[in-house]
Amino acid sequence: VSTGFAESMSPRSDSLLQSLPANVGAYFRIPSLLGLAGVSKGNLPIDKAMATKAHQDALAKIKVAVPNMAVIPSEFKLALDFLLAEQSGPLEIAVLTDSGSLSPISKMMIGMPVANRNAASFQKKWDQLTTQIGMPMPMQFDAKTGLVRIAAGMGATDADLSVLKARQPGNAKLAAANDLIDQSGLGFLVWVDGNAAAPMLAMAASSATPEDAAMYKAIQSIDSMAFGWGTQSGFGRMAMDFYLKDDAVWADYLPKAPLSLSLKTA
Repeated sequence: VSTGFAESMSPRSDSLLQSLPANVGAYFRIPSLLGLAGVSKGNLPIDKAMATKAHQDALAKIKVAVPNMAVIPSEFKLALDFLLAEQSGPLEIAVLTDSGSLSPISKMMIGMPVANRNAASFQKKWDQLTTQIGMPMPMQFDAKTGLVRIAAGMGATDADLSVLKARQPGNAKLAAANDLIDQSGLGFLVWVDGNAAAPMLAMAASSATPEDAAMYKAIQSIDSMAFGWGTQSGFGRMAMDFYLKDDAVWADYLPKAPLSLSLKTA
């Protein structure tokens, strides 16, 4: 375990996204459920309610009670204990594409912020978890910020983590999707580069039935896709965005006239 990175890193909840290189083929951000229920999203009326002592006390009781629920299989209990005790923000997973394409052997970068600031204590828990999983994974832990970085995939080594650097340009399409859907960095986000996924899609399309051929053709025309929900300009937002290389093949799937729904919620 290392107790620092080569460069200082922002303590943002989506800090992994902020330090990724450009060759990202897919990105997933999975929010911490307790964090969603108790962390400020930024100038929202509900933030005041979540900050009350009664609400925070209720979350603390849930945090203690969940690992003891009888319905949780024993093989998942250690991982759940680890996340509930340590995780203080979203779990981020990025799939990198050294060859420009997603594949079963693509390397993954995983990150999350944790509440623990004791390197020895965190290392002990991490060793217990990876031993149970049976898959050693190189890990960096910054005790100052509480940021954890993990390399996963076939043959992953400590050297793979060196691609993570603060303030590098990163992937512009991923950054744009993140800003459109969830500026807080606390919500749920799935982003896939259509060009990186193209070889796998082509393989699947080659064995598709004639009935599915048109659907695969439409999917293969997607340049990138993003789906998620979070906070945008102080308001909750859920969106699914597709950027197309050829919109003609989508003509049969899109509405002929714009659809507009006027909804109000309380």
